[in-house]
Amino acid sequence: MNADAAGGAEPARWVLAGASGFLGQALLRSLRADGVPVRQLARSEPTEPHQVRWDPAHRRLDPEVLAGAAVVVNLAGVPVQRRWTRANRTAIVASRVHSTGTLAHALAELPAGSPRPVFLAQSATGFYPKNVRPPRRLTEADARPGRGFLGEAVAAWEAATVPAERAGVRVCRLRTGVVLDRSGGALPQLSLPFRLGVGIPLGSGRQHMPLIGLADWLAAVRFAAGQPNLSGPVNLTLPEPVTNRQFTDVLAGLLRRRWLARLPVQVPAPLLRLALDGFASELLDDVDVAPAALAGAGFRFGQPSLAQTLEAALRG
Repeated sequence: MNADAAGGAEPARWVLAGASGFLGQALLRSLRADGVPVRQLARSEPTEPHQVRWDPAHRRLDPEVLAGAAVVVNLAGVPVQRRWTRANRTAIVASRVHSTGTLAHALAELPAGSPRPVFLAQSATGFYPKNVRPPRRLTEADARPGRGFLGEAVAAWEAATVPAERAGVRVCRLRTGVVLDRSGGALPQLSLPFRLGVGIPLGSGRQHMPLIGLADWLAAVRFAAGQPNLSGPVNLTLPEPVTNRQFTDVLAGLLRRRWLARLPVQVPAPLLRLALDGFASELLDDVDVAPAALAGAGFRFGQPSLAQTLEAALRG
């Protein structure tokens, strides 16, 4: 990692919640590769010396676990890519609000005058309003959440960081788009139809997709940790806008399935809604999000274009 991406000197120790997920595993590997000590928070009984048990559902975490850390990261939460039944909606919100709130309260309870870690709280571009008219790129300055389940869920998720902010902790709410890498996340599912020769645009194909490659996501997280003047919402998305039609065309070309992607057909929106319930809106709604805070802080993307991002993601 270059000095620009690291944002200066590397923090001494990190505390990571959600290390078992796709992004958590990638961040853990990245930190360990550079010799950064990491303490993992685990819901089950610890099996390794660097793991500590916590119970976010009941707000149980000894603040002493966070003492002396330079960075605390929360990536915990049940997957959003599922049918939004009532039970799943409850789990999506509760898992995020409880984990974020537990960490925020523990940070607030650290002894007065002691060093405060920076709190990198995972969030999502689902915060922003969809289908904005007239169309425009949204930035961190757009403070009003979107209507609907995900906008309200992300607003509640971010509100759980407030106790830490009030205690003087620097908090970055990482509004992450769809992170692309062949090792996990959404790309294996998104690319499967193309590998089978049936990849076509979703809905109209004109809707924007907030995306970022895994390598740039990792670099942006570590950059945010090392920037003392960066706080509040931070969009982790590509610097250029991407529509679903553009994504389809580039991915099909890289997988040599361009012939079908260029046909004048799309997956009908009603069919997606029938199959995916409320989650279909995340594939069909138009939301164009720019990483203004990162750009203002001097972050440089390693793969700033869609083609570069997908090429790197497919290589893994």
